[in-house]
Amino acid sequence: WIREKQQQVRSRKRTEPYQLINGETHYIWGRPYHLLIVEKGKCYKIELVADEIIFQVRMGSTVEQRKAHYLAWCREQLEIKAAELSAQWMQTMEVEVREIRTKNMKTKWGTCNCRERRIWLNLQLVKWPESCLNYILVHELAHLIERGHNKKFYALLDHYLPEWRVQRNILKSADCSQLT
Repeated sequence: WIREKQQQVRSRKRTEPYQLINGETHYIWGRPYHLLIVEKGKCYKIELVADEIIFQVRMGSTVEQRKAHYLAWCREQLEIKAAELSAQWMQTMEVEVREIRTKNMKTKWGTCNCRERRIWLNLQLVKWPESCLNYILVHELAHLIERGHNKKFYALLDHYLPEWRVQRNILKSADCSQLT
């Protein structure tokens, strides 16, 4: 099952950046959606309907403007889901972070500043199944209990998220720097 999932992830890799044009396939929470661009009005709006991302854009908008609005929407989706999941995990693990932020990272899916009690999440996590975000949150929150990657740390992961290795393997076979 893990090898099959890894192969699916590898086959999804893109060789060119998104152009945000009709028909492109975009992944949100691990699910493929076909992009439908609708040029209408003066505001930008994104909706997920069935298997489509309906992206209403301003007439004559540029690819850069579309990317900026699409990335802002992706960031919002990730922040909403991360807030929901992290609240549950902080209560379960009896730890607390001051804030969770998002940014595009080239080599990491997440990072934790224990002193500042701040977690950074890679914006690209919005493309992967929610279980992968869950794993990254538990991993980073576990650092607030045990800073290093040692036996105690991995015992925490096993305790709170016994299937964490499946999500780690999915993310390991992916390129976390793929830009939207």
